[in-house]
Amino acid sequence: MNRKQRFRTFVILSLIIGALAYSETQPLGSRFTLIFSSLVETINRPLLIWQEVALWFQNRADLQQRYLQLQTEQQQNGAQAQQLRYLLAENHQLKTLLKLLNHHNDAFESWQPASIIGRTPEKKSQRLMIQYPNGHEDDVIISGSGLVGLVEDVNAQTATVRTILDASIAVPIYSPKYPKLAALCRGEGSQLFIDMVPQNIELNIDDILYTSGAGNLYPPGIAVAKVTHIEHPKGEVFSKIYAVPAAFWQNDRWLMVASTKAEE
Repeated sequence: MNRKQRFRTFVILSLIIGALAYSETQPLGSRFTLIFSSLVETINRPLLIWQEVALWFQNRADLQQRYLQLQTEQQQNGAQAQQLRYLLAENHQLKTLLKLLNHHNDAFESWQPASIIGRTPEKKSQRLMIQYPNGHEDDVIISGSGLVGLVEDVNAQTATVRTILDASIAVPIYSPKYPKLAALCRGEGSQLFIDMVPQNIELNIDDILYTSGAGNLYPPGIAVAKVTHIEHPKGEVFSKIYAVPAAFWQNDRWLMVASTKAEE
């Protein structure tokens, strides 16, 4: 018999002796009732404790299961909310492109949306890949916020786009304050250089410059650049003006392709 069993036997015997001692002062019927009640309570105590412990573990398991269920529901709701935000952003982009199409519909033979499927890793990508079946080289790429670039290479399903940050692209531009301004916007990798602006032309920081339509490659009136820095070197004819693209293609999902060539 181990220590726990001996202790339990001792407790039971002590209770019985105590009950018998107390029962000496009671009638005979009351004695048996007291003794029997004490024995029943003593025997049932471990069972009651076990039931309470089992109930605690069961409640804990139920709570844990409910917590995991709520956590899964929260994750599902978060994914659905994120997908909804994504769809709303796409819807906004497509609506903006549709407004742009309505404004410049007569400038090109055809317009069509194209989804971006790849970007080069620069902070502001210089090359994009778009889903554009049977496109043409030098088709113009526009976002809802401005000019993006030109189609460079095409194949059956996709096309590569040179953005206006590429040094090989020069865009004829003007300022609404100076409609006769004949300047050029050239790419310099991470920014744009605005060339051919005489020093008597007073541009300001944050001015937006637009395509002039000269050369018939880009439709007129498309936002190209936002001025960020202006210098007026002494003894030189032209100002040194730097800008960033007006278009935000880094976050866009959809672009518009404008073609000067009729679809076959």
